[in-house]
Amino acid sequence: AWIGLGSSKRDRATEAYRSAIADFDAVLGIDPEYTSAYNNRAGAYGMLGNAQKEAGQGPWESYDRALADFGEVLKRNPGAAAHWNNRAMLWNVIGETRAGQGQDPAEAYAKALGDFAKAIDRNPNLWSAHLVRGQVHEKLGEHAAAADDYQAAYDVVGDAYPSLPD
Repeated sequence: AWIGLGSSKRDRATEAYRSAIADFDAVLGIDPEYTSAYNNRAGAYGMLGNAQKEAGQGPWESYDRALADFGEVLKRNPGAAAHWNNRAMLWNVIGETRAGQGQDPAEAYAKALGDFAKAIDRNPNLWSAHLVRGQVHEKLGEHAAAADDYQAAYDVVGDAYPSLPD
């Protein structure tokens, strides 16, 4: 019964992401220059890809569409640290997905590191960029760089530094 409940929730989430994507498509049909719609649709595509991955389906088309939308966002607003951070987070997920499927994640992780660097250049106080960049460095065996990023994240938020899940 619990498995059925989980599948039902995942199916509802998948439909919610598809519905959100359709809504953002409609917005962009009215105003193709609306950057926030590209950013939010990219997020919905990324979440749809994650749901597809959890369901044992291929997430790659959704991830590719998310990357394309993040590209549009960055073309329109290259100075926004949050947008670079968002795409870096997706590259990290793509790397993890590739690794989990026995594929080489190095290219995705390298792209994540590049985007995290751009996010941090634009906003050195973006602690999540430091944190997840540290995790990427750790996955690549770059422990000194990981420690530097973890320290930088801590330096930004101090005692409010969140605990990480196992």
